[in-house]
Amino acid sequence: MPNSVDVKSKFLGAMISSALGDAIGELASSYVREADLCAKIAQTDPLVYTDDTAMAVGLAESLTRVGRLDLQHLGDTFRANFVREPWRGYATGPPTIFSMVERYGTSYAGAASSLFGGQGSFGNGAAMRITPVALVFHDRADLYQKARASASVTHAHPIGLDGAAVLVRAVAQAVKLDPQEPFPLEGFCRGLADFAQTKEIRSRMELDAASLFDSLCRSG
Repeated sequence: MPNSVDVKSKFLGAMISSALGDAIGELASSYVREADLCAKIAQTDPLVYTDDTAMAVGLAESLTRVGRLDLQHLGDTFRANFVREPWRGYATGPPTIFSMVERYGTSYAGAASSLFGGQGSFGNGAAMRITPVALVFHDRADLYQKARASASVTHAHPIGLDGAAVLVRAVAQAVKLDPQEPFPLEGFCRGLADFAQTKEIRSRMELDAASLFDSLCRSG
């Protein structure tokens, strides 16, 4: 396990790189050629992050202020940040949930579970914002449960919950790795597939791992 200075550095790096990836990814949807994208990045100051980072910030704020995962406080924080900056690019799901909670007094998880015909969202939003959960709970045995709980404020579908949990596992494992040692790629990828609890996410992770290993073998 890295020393405390390394862990702090990894925490900062994870949050900043996540925000950068979000902002650059937003540009990549319009500038698909690498050269065009790089030129646009160089011309854009500042880079603008989306709702995904806004919600990651909200998650970090809630965990910091409460000292634990409190779903009511988390949902309230998400809603306050949305009201302050609704232009960040939110899809219809979160605003609908916020409105239902305010109007009917239901829980955030209850409102989330009512969306999409009662199946809940299985989009990637919960996974996109998950980094703070992985950082705070990286050494916890109940990491999967923490990931699902944080995701449940806006997502209820098993695939959406499982995808968020797998990404939590990835970030949590990265925190624990010694940067002076070779990256354990094969074990890392297989660990993510084993961590998944839905056949859809598990099979996708296994396929991605196989494709990655095949590509490395051809290039090496």
